[in-house]
Amino acid sequence: MHDNVVPPTSLLELPGELRNRIYDFVQEPDQVRLVYKPSLHHKQVEQTSQQFFGLTQVCRKLRVEYLPIYNAQTIVSIGCLHTASYVNTFILPAGVEPEQARGNLIVRTPAYHGESVEQRVPTQAIIDLIALSQKAPGVTIKFDKSAWFVPLLCTLKRRYRTPL
Repeated sequence: MHDNVVPPTSLLELPGELRNRIYDFVQEPDQVRLVYKPSLHHKQVEQTSQQFFGLTQVCRKLRVEYLPIYNAQTIVSIGCLHTASYVNTFILPAGVEPEQARGNLIVRTPAYHGESVEQRVPTQAIIDLIALSQKAPGVTIKFDKSAWFVPLLCTLKRRYRTPL
């Protein structure tokens, strides 16, 4: 045995400034695409290319410290129908004020073929995302298909008689 061996130090024992520097290095290299896949037993989400998301699941302290950094640095592509549950779980969970929320979402929308835009796109989900983007300056929301978006906005403006 060596007398000068330094015992290992856990991540949580490091000063916060050092942990924050480590968190800055722990970034997803690409956009993360979340795909909803229903199963017979339960609903599940297939997560692709999330190397570092597991750090948010280790313990409460790491989740509180790292999740806002992860959300600010990671672009998540998610289906329109599942944005509400994602936002409520990861971007704006209970206890987080909209001003503190962080996130970068690309919302995938279903293609529509002949049907009206309102029949294919959940308008309430879009309204909620627009409201979130107005309340939470640290949250960026983009939509992947512009072909349906302008007609939908026109429909929403007429329906709610409000500037969007």
